Amino acid sequence: MSAGTPPFAISPTQRHQASQETQNENEKVKIAAHAAQNLPAVLNDPRGRRETDFFTKTWGEEFVPPSIIPPSHFVDWIDLSDFNEYRSKIANPYKVHKKNKRSIKVSSGPKNEDNTDSTKVYLESRQRINSVSKDLDLIPKVFLEPKFALEDPDTFNSVLPWSQFENAVVPDQEIRSRPRASAKLLQEKLTHYLDITEVELARQISLKSEDFFSAMSSQDDVVDRVAYTCAEIRILREKLMIINELLCKSCLEVLKLKCCRTRAATVFHKLKLMGAVHQTQPMIQVMLSSSDYVGALDLIATTQEVLQQELSGIQSFRHLGSQLAEMEKVIVRMMEANFAELIAKELNKPIEKLSESTIGDDEDRLLSVLFGLLRQKKVNFLNTLREESFNAIKATVKQSVAEFVSDIDLSTMEDNKNLDFYPSNLTEHVRQLNFSQWIDMLQHIFSNILIILHRIKNLHDLVMDIANDTTAKSKSKDSNQEIINANSTESDRESVDGKSSVTSESDVDHNVNDNDYDKIINDSKELLCAACELSHVRLAKLLGIRAKDDGLERLTSSDFMMLIRSIHKFVDETESMCGRQMHSLSGTMMAQARKFVEKFHEERRTKISLILDNEQWKQADVPPEFQALVNELDEGGITSAIQNISKQNVSTQSDSPLKVLVIEGEEYAVIGTLLILLKMTIEYCECINDVPLLTLDMINKVAEILKLFNSRTCQLVLGAGALQVVGLRTITSKHLALAYRCLQVMMIYIPQIKAYFQSMLPQKKHILLTKFDHLLQDYQNHCQEINSKLISIMDTVFFTQLGKWEVKAPTPSQCFRGMIKQVAKLHDALSDLLTKEHVKSLFDEIMNCFVSRLKVRLTNYEISDDGGSQHGLVTSELLFFVNSLQGFDGLSNISEKINNVWKGKQPKN
Repeated sequence: MSAGTPPFAISPTQRHQASQETQNENEKVKIAAHAAQNLPAVLNDPRGRRETDFFTKTWGEEFVPPSIIPPSHFVDWIDLSDFNEYRSKIANPYKVHKKNKRSIKVSSGPKNEDNTDSTKVYLESRQRINSVSKDLDLIPKVFLEPKFALEDPDTFNSVLPWSQFENAVVPDQEIRSRPRASAKLLQEKLTHYLDITEVELARQISLKSEDFFSAMSSQDDVVDRVAYTCAEIRILREKLMIINELLCKSCLEVLKLKCCRTRAATVFHKLKLMGAVHQTQPMIQVMLSSSDYVGALDLIATTQEVLQQELSGIQSFRHLGSQLAEMEKVIVRMMEANFAELIAKELNKPIEKLSESTIGDDEDRLLSVLFGLLRQKKVNFLNTLREESFNAIKATVKQSVAEFVSDIDLSTMEDNKNLDFYPSNLTEHVRQLNFSQWIDMLQHIFSNILIILHRIKNLHDLVMDIANDTTAKSKSKDSNQEIINANSTESDRESVDGKSSVTSESDVDHNVNDNDYDKIINDSKELLCAACELSHVRLAKLLGIRAKDDGLERLTSSDFMMLIRSIHKFVDETESMCGRQMHSLSGTMMAQARKFVEKFHEERRTKISLILDNEQWKQADVPPEFQALVNELDEGGITSAIQNISKQNVSTQSDSPLKVLVIEGEEYAVIGTLLILLKMTIEYCECINDVPLLTLDMINKVAEILKLFNSRTCQLVLGAGALQVVGLRTITSKHLALAYRCLQVMMIYIPQIKAYFQSMLPQKKHILLTKFDHLLQDYQNHCQEINSKLISIMDTVFFTQLGKWEVKAPTPSQCFRGMIKQVAKLHDALSDLLTKEHVKSLFDEIMNCFVSRLKVRLTNYEISDDGGSQHGLVTSELLFFVNSLQGFDGLSNISEKINNVWKGKQPKN
């Protein structure tokens, strides 16, 4: 086509093809006209009766095709791309399958002459199918697309190319007539496509004619069966109407009357309930007059519930709810005021020593008020109880002091008869009391405070019981209500009054939840503890008044221990009452106790120093109370001695003192200072028993005073300090023996003191008790030094006498007589004080010293066991020495010691 040729021009070749296509279409139309089956043939089954109203008979005059059913949203849209994986997997096997199928078709052709006709028919049918398929291929693909729509501009332009119909601006007249020819040619093409489609459709219908005829026959059968079924349904309905008239109608009438009766009963109960609600306000007034607050609140709650549930919407009661709410607030204020009145009355009633430990006649009213307050969740009533309790404690302390002071005769406090001096206030009155009066006043205050605390404890127990009771009932009623709700039905509800009574009975319980219960319990416990703490604070202030100007430090140890026991007893009772440790009174007591202990220790320290400085170091008589104290120590230890210390002073004038102190059957000659020291030690332990917190302080104090006794004894006896301090002329062996026995007594009881302190201390503090081990070692070293001192005294005597001794007649010489005299004197002094075993061991050492000194002297004189004259003189001297001392206890083996003189010789000095 040249550049000047218009786009709609048709070449001669195209004209020839168009004429050829038109001829083919005419042939296909002739074939379709001579077809054996077509659409009218399908609708007119030659085997059945002919029907002219096939469509309108069943589907009506206004039959329309069914609408398109939209796709379900429960099923996902499946696109061709979803099968890509399958197609890629099956592509190669499918090609092999097609190849095998073609080979099978080729191999399955006729092989003999008998099936020649069938082969011809087969080939003809194949040819027709191929020709038809070729004809269908002539139809453009756009007409066969499932989404074919002429509304689409692209589809419309592809089917009807209007661009070919536009007139070309060409002067040639022949070319202008071409668009008309193109439109005609397009029309012929479309007609040809339609003919091909109709031919193919007729062919397909002819192939499926049998199926169409079978479907129509089935449709007729269905119509007959539907008509029969409608007739049977009509007969069944008539029978059901007869049964309804004979059997059901009367029964339904009975049920209808039953429902009417139930509704009438409901209306009756509703009216009865309205009458009961109408009487609510008068009934509340009656209950309040009898202080039945719980009943009044239950009635209000029940009425409110009935108004909201059963009687909602009734105009005559529209203002009753607000009136009941206002009455409820008034009742709460009445209960709070009544509670404060009852608590004040209970706590401020007169105190009697033998008063009962329960609440008085107002217990029922108090219970009613408490139940009402708990029901309304007004737990702030505990604040009122706290204030009243604190006021009662303060008033009780002040009133008890005033009453006690007013009962005392003031003349007993004025021993100096100074009428110008008179206490100006209550504090001065308390300071002017002597100890016995003051301790009596303290006991009086303790008893009164305990009575008030017991009353507060009773109120606390009452609150706890109510809270526990309501919580237990709430849980049980909740479980019961669950069972009732599970087993109940709507027909079980017959009376509204019964529901109202159950609701009013359990409202209190259900209003106390777990959080309110915990808050009530904790606040009540804190209130009781706070009351006990306040009582301790007030009594601590009273002790502070007495302690001013060292009033408590000047007490004797027995008086202070009495005070400590009284305070301890009060503290133990209050702590057991509230279950918590209190520190106010205990702290004040500990502070005063430390001051007292410091002064107590200083006094004892000074006292023991003064007594030792004035000690004459003579054997003292043992009073019976001291022997009784030692007996208690031997039998039950320090604890038993502390418990029975009061019995030690119970001795009559006829009790005579003992010469020695007997400890576990052994007699000890002691000085008076030791007895005082022993009693002081027990007094220290008694302080620890009454105030265990002072144990650590007392360890140092006891160790210090025991160390003081040991060191001072060593200075006075071994160091000869008694010569200047006391005025003794000399320190004798008897003084040393007395000091030794005193140290032995303390060595017996130091382990007991350590064991007692160990029982009062925790395990981790036992390391502090090593002081007693060091102290015991010091005592043992001191005793060893005394032994050495006694031996050194005799050794000096032997050295002096033997230094003057000359071996010559006459015998015995004065030197040996002097040594015998000194040994006899020492034996007489020690045998009355020391044990026989100790005396024997001591004199064994002394004799060893004598033998060693004698050997040295004999060596110097060059005297040996040769039977000479000098040997005879020495033998005579020694024989006299042995005969003179052999009769003393502990010197029975002196002859063996003397025989050792000749066994060796000492070199000459």
